[in-house]
Amino acid sequence: MTNVHSVESSWQPDRFVAIDAPQVRRVPIVDLGEPLRATSVRRIEVPGHLASVHLRTTVADRLEEAAEHLHKKLLRLGIVEGFRPQQVQRRLYEDYRGMLRAEHPHASDDVISAETALFAAPPDQFAPHATGGAVDVVLTDENGNLVDMGCRYDATPLESDDRCYTLHPDVHEEVRDRRMALIEAMTTVGFVNYPSEWWHWSYGDQYWAHHVGAPEALYGCAE
Repeated sequence: MTNVHSVESSWQPDRFVAIDAPQVRRVPIVDLGEPLRATSVRRIEVPGHLASVHLRTTVADRLEEAAEHLHKKLLRLGIVEGFRPQQVQRRLYEDYRGMLRAEHPHASDDVISAETALFAAPPDQFAPHATGGAVDVVLTDENGNLVDMGCRYDATPLESDDRCYTLHPDVHEEVRDRRMALIEAMTTVGFVNYPSEWWHWSYGDQYWAHHVGAPEALYGCAE
């Protein structure tokens, strides 16, 4: 049975804990000191995403287990991005925030910050990708062709009409089935999803710890 309880039950942005929420930031970090290693999961090249496919050792192991689960469903797991240096995260955050500010000049700073956090973690906290505990994934068919997931990888809530939300109800049945297969494979091996990004999963970071009720995060900044 698909472990939908490991993904927030609602797709609306006011119904889940954001990545920059105070309760997430307060989670203590006791870094296990695991090294980064390259995962054997196939790398999918996406323009503008040149970060490493390296992950913490345990995270890479779990991702490879998830790939095996999907293999049985005739789907292939692909990795777009794993570890991301803090300076890259800072640029991503600032670029997206600047775009939102330009498009919504009259919005308050709080609104802009909240909307930005749906897409990118603020640079003043350890972003999930900077820990080596987060990974962005896609699905392909047996021939390596990307399958339709309802919106492109890395689509913002604005450009996707919120279909980037993992459990958005307005997607085709085939898309929903693929998303549920991804949820099942990833949650079975311990990952948690960031609900506004069907592609983003993490294990061992502060968001994961808050979500599963762990007393502390396993990974801090991997740099």
